[in-house]
Amino acid sequence: MNIIIVGCGKVGQTITQELVKEKNNITVIDINANNLRAVSDTDVMCITGNGATYAVQKEAGIESADLLIAVTDSDELNLLCCLITKKAGNCQTIARVRNPDYADELDADLGDVEEYLFSDEDEEDDISDEELDKLFGGFFKMLADSLE
Repeated sequence: MNIIIVGCGKVGQTITQELVKEKNNITVIDINANNLRAVSDTDVMCITGNGATYAVQKEAGIESADLLIAVTDSDELNLLCCLITKKAGNCQTIARVRNPDYADELDADLGDVEEYLFSDEDEEDDISDEELDKLFGGFFKMLADSLE
């Protein structure tokens, strides 16, 4: 699968490492080049830029992507990434959303984002490996279900 991941904090790094193990073609986008260094030694393409812009998504290969996963530290940016993706390509999208205030709007099925990865609003990118395992065990099941 061709997968684009927007956001390369600890959450993005964990997702990237797991999906690389599954032999997927991964492109990671982050506005901070230093964050990309954490995954640059793996078999991924890294792009420094704003993942919510069409130009950067196009550079990442959005037209041929199967899935975009937006996991920056901004709910709004994650949702915008997915909305741009739906206009630019024909792939599924998953957005990380931490603010519970968005739950009602997202439950309204606005039709542009297939899945939402909910996590605590107070959760920081430096959460423990055990917490990541718990969170991503559910995430990877959701991912597998959404791709069937």
